[in-house]
Amino acid sequence: MNATTPGIPRPLPARAVGILGRTAELSRIRALLPDRRIDGVAVSGVGRSRVLAEIADWAQGQGFRVEPITGGRGLSALVCTVLLGPAGRVLAVVDDAHLLSEADTELLLELVRQGLVRLLAAGPDGLWPGENLGRVDLPPLGATDMAELARAITGDHPAARRLAQLAKGSPRLLRELVHLAADHPADQGGSLSEVIELRLAGLETGQRQALDLIAAAGFAPLPVFERLVDRHDLIILAEQELITAVETPTGWRVELAHNGIGAALGATPAPEPSTEDDQDHATGLMCAGRIEEALGAATDRFAEADAAHRSRHGLILAAMLLAHGQIRRAYDLLCLLPDGDPRWAILRLAAAAQLGDPDAVAVSALPDAPTAHLAAAAAVARAWAAAVRGDLDEARDLLCAKAEDTTWDRAARAHTLGRLGLARSAAPFWHSIGQHGYLRARLDYSRAIATADADLLAAVAEQFLTAGALLYGAEALAELAALHQRAGQPRKAAAAIRRARMLPVRHSGARTPGLALLAQNEPLSTRESEVVRLAVSGLTDPQIALRLGVSVRTINNHLHRAYRKLGCAGRADLPPGAGQ
Repeated sequence: MNATTPGIPRPLPARAVGILGRTAELSRIRALLPDRRIDGVAVSGVGRSRVLAEIADWAQGQGFRVEPITGGRGLSALVCTVLLGPAGRVLAVVDDAHLLSEADTELLLELVRQGLVRLLAAGPDGLWPGENLGRVDLPPLGATDMAELARAITGDHPAARRLAQLAKGSPRLLRELVHLAADHPADQGGSLSEVIELRLAGLETGQRQALDLIAAAGFAPLPVFERLVDRHDLIILAEQELITAVETPTGWRVELAHNGIGAALGATPAPEPSTEDDQDHATGLMCAGRIEEALGAATDRFAEADAAHRSRHGLILAAMLLAHGQIRRAYDLLCLLPDGDPRWAILRLAAAAQLGDPDAVAVSALPDAPTAHLAAAAAVARAWAAAVRGDLDEARDLLCAKAEDTTWDRAARAHTLGRLGLARSAAPFWHSIGQHGYLRARLDYSRAIATADADLLAAVAEQFLTAGALLYGAEALAELAALHQRAGQPRKAAAAIRRARMLPVRHSGARTPGLALLAQNEPLSTRESEVVRLAVSGLTDPQIALRLGVSVRTINNHLHRAYRKLGCAGRADLPPGAGQ
């Protein structure tokens, strides 16, 4: 690259040239990506951004819903796709994954571990070593492939061979060097970052300002940037492959061509997150089983919100309170909020029903839900309302109706059926694949009850408590105690009840079937246990009274309290071993 080789053209777009020398690696990634034994694929080595783009195009053709993530700014769109979009395979594509913040990395990986999304990530060798990912390393391209690539992107220019040698097997560096050669005839070598800095130095003021804005935003719809900056500057930046336009289901959006450009620009603070971003982030934490953290974030944002945004932040906080099991607090908050948002009506009905308030349920009306996710949430709320009215058949019909639900919605339907005492009706939901942690626990709750699987139900309770879903955990422990009682294991039942009673849900205001079961399964007193044990052995009430030196009336009172606690109709229903 020198003054004797003028006229080097700007390189053709990467997609127009195609990808060379990666046949084996592409085949391996395509084979690994659908493999359910792993959570996704991590790509390292040379030219990984180009390979990621190629695989993303292929994945869309295979039915994946592809969501790119750049600098963490794609997480909101990813959560929206998972929770609000139709059911289907979602693929998170993360270039330069090592540059994600620690918080964004943890949230993304939790969504992956839960089975909500599959992952295609590019970064240095050894990226996220503890994760269950297939790994593909891209070695530098050989001399033949580099020479062919250089001829392709320069239009077979005489300088192609020299440029290929300078790039040292890196397709990205080759492209940057071709750009630089087109602008600067003098010989330029160096690293990729040095090449990018030279290119940035040649930008005009408007172009640099536009690039800074795009770097700060991470990505945004193309019409937004067209209103903020000169369209001509956007075209120049795109021609120099500093930015790229990506087509999404909702239109075109603009983002940096790769994170190396953002690094060269310097760390530009991202703008304050919008309320929608806050909601997506809090919901993503909840979905990943981090409900305590989600509630804390929602509480802080609500306390800091100005008057214009307080209502929307209040809705987010109310949803987190419901997930945490603080039903009364959620309901009181919702009663203070205006009712212009359909989510308000859905959340308020769900809260009123779980409080067991028939008057509030009777006057609640739900508007038409604008999305499939809200329609599913409305079905759950209506089912709770039907149960309060005593119509469990209607509740079952609402929850079992066929719909284009997300995994989250299916888990909510299955869990609610179990919570309403309709566990066997949730059987069609039990075999949803690829779920772990909190979501798997919601799916397994009804299955454990219906199949009397005490070990599974104990694991479900632990998962709920770990996630911070305290009400769900208390209900699971109450159901576990009931299973142990029916199996003639009163000590295990008492242990489950004691643990449930330590949870702060008795003051939550909730009146659910699970908590009613908890009230029924109060531990027997020492004297009640003694009386029950003698009754199970076959002694009559007078015989027990004579043995213990008390009146027959006292024995009758002890037995009636024990029947209520054990859920028995009378002496004949006492399980073997009761009172031990």
